[in-house]
Amino acid sequence: MDQPQPRTEHIAKARVLQLMENGDIEVLGVVYAFVTDSRRNKIIEPPLEFDDYYRFITRYFERCFREDPKGKWADSRYSAGHDLVNWFASLWDDDKVPRTAISNLKAWLAKLYIDGDTDLRNCIVTATLEHLFEQQKIRRYFADWEGHPVLGVAFSEAMEWVYRGGNAPLGKAEWFRNAGAAERKS
Repeated sequence: MDQPQPRTEHIAKARVLQLMENGDIEVLGVVYAFVTDSRRNKIIEPPLEFDDYYRFITRYFERCFREDPKGKWADSRYSAGHDLVNWFASLWDDDKVPRTAISNLKAWLAKLYIDGDTDLRNCIVTATLEHLFEQQKIRRYFADWEGHPVLGVAFSEAMEWVYRGGNAPLGKAEWFRNAGAAERKS
Protein backbone atom coordinates (compact mmCIF):
# COMPACT_ATOMS: atom_id res chain seq x y z
CA MET A 1 0.00 0.00 0.00
CA ASP A 2 1.29 3.44 -0.94
CA GLN A 3 2.28 5.66 1.92
CA PRO A 4 1.03 9.25 1.80
CA GLN A 5 3.69 11.74 0.79
CA PRO A 6 4.90 14.03 3.56
CA ARG A 7 3.69 17.60 3.31
CA THR A 8 6.23 19.86 1.78
CA GLU A 9 7.28 22.96 3.63
CA HIS A 10 7.77 24.89 0.39
CA ILE A 11 6.47 25.04 -3.13
CA ALA A 12 8.78 26.13 -5.91
CA LYS A 13 8.04 29.49 -7.48
CA ALA A 14 8.59 27.88 -10.89
CA ARG A 15 5.74 25.44 -10.18
CA VAL A 16 3.39 28.26 -9.14
CA LEU A 17 4.30 30.24 -12.27
CA GLN A 18 3.60 27.13 -14.34
CA LEU A 19 0.17 26.75 -12.71
CA MET A 20 -0.54 30.43 -13.37
CA GLU A 21 -0.36 29.60 -17.10
CA ASN A 22 -2.86 26.74 -16.90
CA GLY A 23 -5.74 27.01 -19.36
CA ASP A 24 -8.41 25.65 -16.99
CA ILE A 25 -10.18 28.54 -15.26
CA GLU A 26 -10.96 26.33 -12.26
CA VAL A 27 -7.25 25.66 -11.78
CA LEU A 28 -6.62 29.39 -12.08
CA GLY A 29 -9.24 29.97 -9.39
CA VAL A 30 -7.39 27.63 -7.03
CA VAL A 31 -4.10 29.36 -7.84
CA TYR A 32 -5.68 32.78 -7.24
CA ALA A 33 -7.05 31.68 -3.86
CA PHE A 34 -3.63 30.32 -2.91
CA VAL A 35 -1.42 33.21 -4.02
CA THR A 36 -3.67 35.88 -2.51
CA ASP A 37 -3.88 34.15 0.88
CA SER A 38 -1.07 35.62 2.99
CA ARG A 39 -1.25 32.67 5.38
CA ARG A 40 -0.56 30.19 2.61
CA ASN A 41 1.52 31.99 -0.02
CA LYS A 42 4.48 32.25 2.37
CA ILE A 43 5.57 28.75 1.38
CA ILE A 44 6.40 29.84 -2.18
CA GLU A 45 10.21 29.79 -2.57
CA PRO A 46 11.53 32.10 -3.73
CA PRO A 47 8.56 34.43 -3.17
CA LEU A 48 6.53 35.73 -6.07
CA GLU A 49 7.32 39.27 -7.15
CA PHE A 50 4.81 42.03 -7.75
CA ASP A 51 4.97 41.56 -11.54
CA ASP A 52 4.17 37.85 -11.15
CA TYR A 53 1.02 38.68 -9.19
CA TYR A 54 0.07 41.56 -11.45
CA ARG A 55 0.30 39.62 -14.71
CA PHE A 56 -1.54 36.64 -13.28
CA ILE A 57 -4.35 38.54 -11.57
CA THR A 58 -5.13 40.76 -14.55
CA ARG A 59 -5.24 37.72 -16.86
CA TYR A 60 -7.34 35.74 -14.38
CA PHE A 61 -9.78 38.60 -13.76
CA GLU A 62 -10.11 39.21 -17.50
CA ARG A 63 -11.10 35.60 -18.04
CA CYS A 64 -13.57 35.80 -15.16
CA PHE A 65 -15.09 39.00 -16.54
CA ARG A 66 -15.40 37.63 -20.07
CA GLU A 67 -16.41 34.04 -19.28
CA ASP A 68 -18.41 34.52 -16.05
CA PRO A 69 -17.58 31.00 -14.83
CA LYS A 70 -19.93 29.17 -12.49
CA GLY A 71 -17.47 26.67 -11.05
CA LYS A 72 -16.38 25.85 -7.54
CA TRP A 73 -13.09 27.78 -7.53
CA ALA A 74 -13.18 30.30 -10.36
CA ASP A 75 -14.69 33.68 -9.56
CA SER A 76 -17.83 34.83 -11.33
CA ARG A 77 -17.51 38.13 -13.15
CA TYR A 78 -19.16 39.94 -10.22
CA SER A 79 -16.93 38.29 -7.64
CA ALA A 80 -13.88 39.18 -9.73
CA GLY A 81 -15.22 42.74 -10.01
CA HIS A 82 -15.49 43.04 -6.24
CA ASP A 83 -12.02 41.58 -5.75
CA LEU A 84 -10.72 44.05 -8.33
CA VAL A 85 -12.05 46.92 -6.19
CA ASN A 86 -10.12 45.64 -3.19
CA TRP A 87 -6.97 44.95 -5.19
CA PHE A 88 -7.05 48.32 -6.99
CA ALA A 89 -7.57 50.16 -3.69
CA SER A 90 -4.74 48.26 -2.00
CA LEU A 91 -2.40 49.06 -4.89
CA TRP A 92 -3.56 52.68 -4.84
CA ASP A 93 -2.66 52.99 -1.16
CA ASP A 94 0.71 51.23 -1.43
CA ASP A 95 3.56 53.67 -2.08
CA LYS A 96 5.82 50.79 -3.15
CA VAL A 97 3.59 49.97 -6.13
CA PRO A 98 4.76 51.70 -9.31
CA ARG A 99 2.17 54.22 -10.46
CA THR A 100 2.46 52.75 -13.95
CA ALA A 101 0.81 49.61 -12.54
CA ILE A 102 -2.21 51.72 -11.57
CA SER A 103 -2.37 53.48 -14.93
CA ASN A 104 -2.01 50.15 -16.76
CA LEU A 105 -4.81 48.69 -14.64
CA LYS A 106 -7.04 51.65 -15.49
CA ALA A 107 -6.25 51.26 -19.22
CA TRP A 108 -6.92 47.52 -18.99
CA LEU A 109 -10.30 48.17 -17.36
CA ALA A 110 -11.14 50.74 -20.05
CA LYS A 111 -10.37 48.24 -22.80
CA LEU A 112 -12.47 45.57 -21.09
CA TYR A 113 -15.38 47.99 -20.88
CA ILE A 114 -15.05 49.25 -24.46
CA ASP A 115 -14.75 45.74 -25.90
CA GLY A 116 -17.41 44.25 -23.63
CA ASP A 117 -21.01 43.40 -24.33
CA THR A 118 -23.88 44.89 -22.32
CA ASP A 119 -23.62 42.30 -19.53
CA LEU A 120 -19.89 42.78 -19.09
CA ARG A 121 -20.21 46.57 -19.15
CA ASN A 122 -22.96 46.45 -16.53
CA CYS A 123 -20.79 44.24 -14.34
CA ILE A 124 -17.79 46.57 -14.60
CA VAL A 125 -19.96 49.52 -13.56
CA THR A 126 -21.91 47.87 -10.73
CA ALA A 127 -19.31 45.50 -9.30
CA THR A 128 -16.22 47.67 -9.72
CA LEU A 129 -16.52 51.31 -10.75
CA GLU A 130 -19.35 52.23 -8.39
CA HIS A 131 -17.30 51.04 -5.43
CA LEU A 132 -14.02 52.50 -6.63
CA PHE A 133 -15.74 55.85 -7.11
CA GLU A 134 -16.81 55.93 -3.47
CA GLN A 135 -13.24 57.03 -2.84
CA GLN A 136 -12.84 60.60 -4.00
CA LYS A 137 -9.18 60.32 -5.01
CA ILE A 138 -9.85 57.29 -7.17
CA ARG A 139 -12.98 58.91 -8.62
CA ARG A 140 -10.90 61.95 -9.64
CA TYR A 141 -8.32 59.64 -11.19
CA PHE A 142 -11.02 58.28 -13.51
CA ALA A 143 -12.46 61.74 -14.31
CA ASP A 144 -10.87 61.71 -17.77
CA TRP A 145 -13.36 59.00 -18.70
CA GLU A 146 -16.21 61.48 -18.35
CA GLY A 147 -15.64 63.07 -21.77
CA HIS A 148 -15.02 59.81 -23.63
CA PRO A 149 -17.86 58.70 -25.95
CA VAL A 150 -17.97 55.15 -24.52
CA LEU A 151 -16.26 55.38 -21.14
CA GLY A 152 -18.32 58.47 -20.31
CA VAL A 153 -21.37 56.21 -20.01
CA ALA A 154 -19.54 54.02 -17.49
CA PHE A 155 -18.38 57.07 -15.56
CA SER A 156 -21.87 58.57 -15.48
CA GLU A 157 -23.56 55.32 -14.43
CA ALA A 158 -21.00 54.71 -11.66
CA MET A 159 -21.42 58.28 -10.42
CA GLU A 160 -25.16 57.69 -9.97
CA TRP A 161 -24.24 55.23 -7.20
CA VAL A 162 -22.10 57.88 -5.51
CA TYR A 163 -24.78 60.58 -5.87
CA ARG A 164 -27.34 58.25 -4.29
CA GLY A 165 -25.06 57.78 -1.29
CA GLY A 166 -23.62 54.40 -2.19
CA ASN A 167 -21.24 53.30 0.51
CA ALA A 168 -19.96 49.72 0.61
CA PRO A 169 -16.89 48.55 2.52
CA LEU A 170 -15.21 47.25 -0.64
CA GLY A 171 -11.76 48.71 -1.18
CA LYS A 172 -11.70 50.49 2.17
CA ALA A 173 -9.68 49.94 5.31
CA GLU A 174 -12.64 48.47 7.18
CA TRP A 175 -13.04 45.76 4.55
CA PHE A 176 -9.41 44.75 4.97
CA ARG A 177 -9.73 44.76 8.77
CA ASN A 178 -12.97 42.79 8.76
CA ALA A 179 -11.75 40.28 6.19
CA GLY A 180 -8.36 39.95 7.78
CA ALA A 181 -6.92 40.64 4.37
CA ALA A 182 -4.77 43.70 4.94
CA GLU A 183 -1.84 41.79 3.41
CA ARG A 184 -3.84 40.59 0.40
CA LYS A 185 -1.98 43.07 -1.78
CA SER A 186 -1.53 40.69 -4.66
